[in-house]
Amino acid sequence: MPKALPPIPSYDDIQASSCLSVKRLLEAVRKTFTKIPEHRTASVEYSLVDTLMSGAAVFSLKFPSLLKFDENREEAHIKHNLQTLYGVSGQAPCDTQMRTILDPVEPAQVAKGFDTLHRSLERNGVLREFKYLGALVILLDATGEYSSNCIGCPDCCTRTHSDGTVEYYHQMLAAVIACPNKKTVLPLAPEPIIKQKDASKNDCEINAAKRLMPKIRKLFPKRKIIIAADGIYSKGPFIKLLKELNFDYILVAKESDHVNLVNEYIECRVAGKAEEYEETKDGLTQGFCWTNNLSLNASHSDIKVNLLNFWEIKQDEEKPHSWIWITNLKLTRRSVCRVMRAGRCRWKVENETFNTLKNQGYNLEHNYGHGKQHLATVFGYLMLLMFLIDQIQEACCPLFQAARNRLHSRTSLWEKLRGFFTNYFIESWEDIWLSVIYGNQRGALAPNTS
Repeated sequence: MPKALPPIPSYDDIQASSCLSVKRLLEAVRKTFTKIPEHRTASVEYSLVDTLMSGAAVFSLKFPSLLKFDENREEAHIKHNLQTLYGVSGQAPCDTQMRTILDPVEPAQVAKGFDTLHRSLERNGVLREFKYLGALVILLDATGEYSSNCIGCPDCCTRTHSDGTVEYYHQMLAAVIACPNKKTVLPLAPEPIIKQKDASKNDCEINAAKRLMPKIRKLFPKRKIIIAADGIYSKGPFIKLLKELNFDYILVAKESDHVNLVNEYIECRVAGKAEEYEETKDGLTQGFCWTNNLSLNASHSDIKVNLLNFWEIKQDEEKPHSWIWITNLKLTRRSVCRVMRAGRCRWKVENETFNTLKNQGYNLEHNYGHGKQHLATVFGYLMLLMFLIDQIQEACCPLFQAARNRLHSRTSLWEKLRGFFTNYFIESWEDIWLSVIYGNQRGALAPNTS
């Protein structure tokens, strides 16, 4: 039985979301890119902003490679669509030219596009909808972006394997705003894990996080923020940094890393000083045990944390699944379930972010170009920036939501979008979404008859 067509969103719904439409968001990104200094001194055939927006189009349309994007770039309807949809005033550069032009661009300049979009989300009240425990919950985790045994650059970290081969690699630390009650996530500018200037050792996830935390506080100077992350972050120096920046936290605490802390917790539990309850519903047993004001460890006895132990037993399983978190949020019977949900929300950075980027059309681990300076990082930023725009559309745009619901998967939507882009003259994003919903019955897209 064919899938029922979704109703056309109302005019009021469309108008309410127009300031966060893909058109407006891309215009805001383009305006930010116009402020990036031109690094070329000779006359140029392709402007830097047009090249950046052409790169953005590659990731927005989910082309599997630059070469595939390059195939039809000289056709009239491709030039037309790049202008109407992405603001590219001239022809897009070929794949080699794009790599050459973007390689020297400072990634921090491209990262400002994220701040532009998040300020727009703040102005339009979207971030209020993501509040949980009265705060924005920001999840941290790192992922690989590039690796090769042959090609490296000054930004590459390196590792030497037992057989003597050297691996060159880039990673990134992602930070995403997430809410247990929402499917979408809102990524912030990631922090590259790359060889730092004048550094004798590889960069690492924790060092990247130390660079990223002040940037997040600068972006949200007055917001209450909860940092949720895994066990490598539940150490004294990082917790002190969070305290200095007035961040709350919910961090995984592995028993092997926190022997003294866990022993103190067990002593409190045996002495009856820890609070505890367990409940069973629909064959699932969930238990909570918590205590406040424990010392983090012997080396940082001045850092007092609250510990939450949560376990879950399914009806057909004998062994429980158990988690331990430390937090500076006061734990009570009323709060522990919400703290647990925020702590477990951390999987969204893996499933809703990395899994989507790697397996649902974005091709995160594909090498679009490594370059000799910053190209890999610049492309990584452009990809994440388009992912942020897609997530905003999924959360806020009625037309996008209706188009998404018309198809069975995101990858099907990207294929449909890319097909329209490469075969029709398109005047607006609204025409694309309505054509996805109603199969171009409106005749909104003009076929390429050249």
